[in-house]
Amino acid sequence: MIRRLLALIGLGGRERTPSPHLAIDEAWTFSEIRDKHRFLRWVLSAVPDGTIWSIEGVSDPAILYLAQEFSASDGVQIPRATIWPRQNTMKLLLTPESKERLSASLQKWDLDRDLIHQHIYSDAALYFRSYDNLHESCTWVSRLISRDQLEPLLEDNVASLA
Repeated sequence: MIRRLLALIGLGGRERTPSPHLAIDEAWTFSEIRDKHRFLRWVLSAVPDGTIWSIEGVSDPAILYLAQEFSASDGVQIPRATIWPRQNTMKLLLTPESKERLSASLQKWDLDRDLIHQHIYSDAALYFRSYDNLHESCTWVSRLISRDQLEPLLEDNVASLA
């Protein structure tokens, strides 16, 4: 309420861009994700360079330390999915170097505890959205990622489409 009032009188702070949207009919949905580490490495390899990986819910100091090297700020407002307790959030710029370094360290991460909510986007395109630690019923990949790109993931039995 106070933010809205401040905005009305011109003291609302910096301009924010609304978060990109992904309609369910524009996304690949999954019935099962059998290997979260391999799945997430595949996601990082499939999304274009220059995208932003927004993560909510990281408590592991090693992840936070590595992530600070790739920190990004873009003004896009990604809604928090956890009201309480307040989670750590971060945004990372995905470049060939950051994708390689993050993918290499992923196997050490506890994906059942960290990376609670995730979005990967650029401009107005949302490529990936996941809630509840990569739970298959709330993980979506944009159809901007082709079925051909998905095939290795499916053939290796890492995940199954719904």
